[in-house]
Amino acid sequence: MNAIGTDMLSLEVDKGVSEVIPSKLTALLLQAMTQNTALLKDAAVLDFGCGAGHLSFKALDCLASNVIGIDCDEECIRSFERNIANSVYNRKQFELELVRGLDKLPKHYHGTTDVAICNPAQ
Repeated sequence: MNAIGTDMLSLEVDKGVSEVIPSKLTALLLQAMTQNTALLKDAAVLDFGCGAGHLSFKALDCLASNVIGIDCDEECIRSFERNIANSVYNRKQFELELVRGLDKLPKHYHGTTDVAICNPAQ
């Protein structure tokens, strides 16, 4: 673990259908989140295309209250679940959802988050 929480290098990364591999863009997004922790503190965060959870874990490291991770790839959700199990965080801080398109986003998520984050497909 680093000074504020999750060791990003220890997270399992899915190499399945979506070829989720942390990139330079991911590193920049993680850095931007670290530099803007006030935006995330106590926030409910929606992570579109959550993959294995890199941005979600960083949000919690920045003291977000909870994370809703959404992805269209079942293997990504499974990888994220394994990463949660191996993390210091309480499973209750996460909600993961397999969604096959933004138009399929369940209505119960509408208006329930403070911040949305996304790491565009690579």
